[in-house]
Amino acid sequence: MLPIHSTLRLRSNLEVDTGDDESEHDLSAAVAKASEYLKEVGGFASKFDEKEFLQDTNNRTVIKNAFPHLKSGGYLEIQDGIVPWRGDDDSFRGSNFDKWQNLLCEGLSQTGRDLMDAKNWGRYMREEGFKDVVEQHFFMPINPWAKGQREKLIGLLCQRDWALALPDMSVPVFTKILGWTKEQYDKLMEGLLRDLENTDIHGYMEVYVAYGRKP
Repeated sequence: MLPIHSTLRLRSNLEVDTGDDESEHDLSAAVAKASEYLKEVGGFASKFDEKEFLQDTNNRTVIKNAFPHLKSGGYLEIQDGIVPWRGDDDSFRGSNFDKWQNLLCEGLSQTGRDLMDAKNWGRYMREEGFKDVVEQHFFMPINPWAKGQREKLIGLLCQRDWALALPDMSVPVFTKILGWTKEQYDKLMEGLLRDLENTDIHGYMEVYVAYGRKP
């Protein structure tokens, strides 16, 4: 597993853009290309199945059920985002985004779902009998705050994706489990969307990937 260190560079490999390289800010061509691709595939945002999102999903059971459906030599790959999102400095802590995710985790925990369990996919695969299991970690900034054209493009796409997906995704958690009114929820979402636009907030999501082979 990836160790968590005390410095910005070692924790996420994302560096804050200080504005000293103007070439990094010219993303027009890359954004145009990405936008065309999103039009072709229909974009990221989709309607979330409320029953599916709120059900007690057991990651270990997912692996157990997948194993017998693979042929010998076949591979299974899992890609999952780890919640809560994090920040390597104090800019993310206490933000509307941070408040939202903490409440989301609180609500889902009441259904038996542990979003931090995403870090255990590789272990579950080994326990089930998969061989040559590989685990990888990636970091996706919540908006274009990070240094580097690649990181800015990833941040921009994540910003657009999450702005469309997150509000609808978490409505049932807040209104059905936590007992919020729709008005309370909408007010929190307004703050979250402002945070997504604020590049002074240096938050990111850890993406965990695990894959292995059935012997």
